[in-house]
Amino acid sequence: MNFLEYYLKEESLQQIKILKILGPDEALDIIQKARVGGKRKGEAVGSFRDEVTEPMAIIDLPIADIGDEEIETLKSASNPDRVRDYSKQIIDAPIYAIRKKRSNGWYVSDGGHRVTAAILRGDTTIKTIVPVSSLPSDIKEQSADPSEHNKILMGFNSISEIVKSEAWDKLAFGFESGAILNIPTKDLKVKYRQDYDNAKDEIESGAYKYKDAWDDLPPIEVALEKGKLYIEDGYHRYYYAKKNKIPSIRSEVTIKMNPITTLGFKSIDDLIHQWERLKGK
Repeated sequence: MNFLEYYLKEESLQQIKILKILGPDEALDIIQKARVGGKRKGEAVGSFRDEVTEPMAIIDLPIADIGDEEIETLKSASNPDRVRDYSKQIIDAPIYAIRKKRSNGWYVSDGGHRVTAAILRGDTTIKTIVPVSSLPSDIKEQSADPSEHNKILMGFNSISEIVKSEAWDKLAFGFESGAILNIPTKDLKVKYRQDYDNAKDEIESGAYKYKDAWDDLPPIEVALEKGKLYIEDGYHRYYYAKKNKIPSIRSEVTIKMNPITTLGFKSIDDLIHQWERLKGK
């Protein structure tokens, strides 16, 4: 997913172009750099660390989609002098926004001055970091500029190296199989209903209690299948987190999707043929 472009059709028939998919740490780093470069220079971004726990996307967000109410709030909270200064610059740092639960608009968590400056310039879109889960589901995948694939391919000296490489998971999903990630509790899916029901009954009845503190518990086991995160093992921890409104769970994620097709290739053979063309074979 890192090197694909996605085009999302809204009800307004506007297209939202996804420029890049980011892992949580990379997204947090970009948000932090944008903040320390502005009026909050030197300010930590610990407040975002609990929010940015899932794959994020950099998109070209239509400013009109933010919503009139949110835009008016941003304007009233912005420093006019700073907005005028920003409007005369090209600021590449994306804003950070979250889709509102009860409307189709967006809440701008960071970058209000950049939004109001963009409006003053007459821009119609603004580069924005958003959670992937907040995007519409009717996604059309298209292959992006293959330059990133080509850089990786040029480093291989044989077909066997291409086939055995562990780089494809990282390219396609932003992490390798077996990575330990903080997954939002709400994004985890129940795979084994009986295991879930048993865990729920034992915790609710008090028959099952943790001997260790929550932070000392090992990660649960999760599988990435068909674009969703299914719990393989750890239903007691999952139900405990759900019951106590713990926002995320440390999870060891096994990838059960084909990274090659996710990257836009029909098969590994297509990848090999591209490598042969690059190498002039």
